[in-house]
Amino acid sequence: MQDGNGTPGGAQYVREVLLADGLDQIADIAGNGLNLYYGPTRPENAYLRGQSYSLIGGGMLIPVPELGTLALLAAALLCLAGFVKRGVRKK
Repeated sequence: MQDGNGTPGGAQYVREVLLADGLDQIADIAGNGLNLYYGPTRPENAYLRGQSYSLIGGGMLIPVPELGTLALLAAALLCLAGFVKRGVRKK
C-alpha cells in the first residue's frame, strides 16, 4: 500500500494553516503536486481570505467547506429532489 500524500495530485486536509509570516510565507511552501485543503471559515485562517494559492513544484492551497456545511447542502438537495419528484407525480 502506498501513502497517497506522496503522490502527485494527492491531497491533505487541514483545519488551520498557521504561518508565522502570513501570506508571504506561502511562497516558501513546496507542494510538489500535493493539494492542501483548509477550512476557510476558521478564524485562524481568516488571513487567507478564502482564496486558493499556488505552491512550489505544483499543487495548491485550497479552501474547502467544513463538513457541517457540506452536510447541510446535501440535506437541502435531497429535500429539493423530493419536492421535484412529488411535483412530477401529481401531473
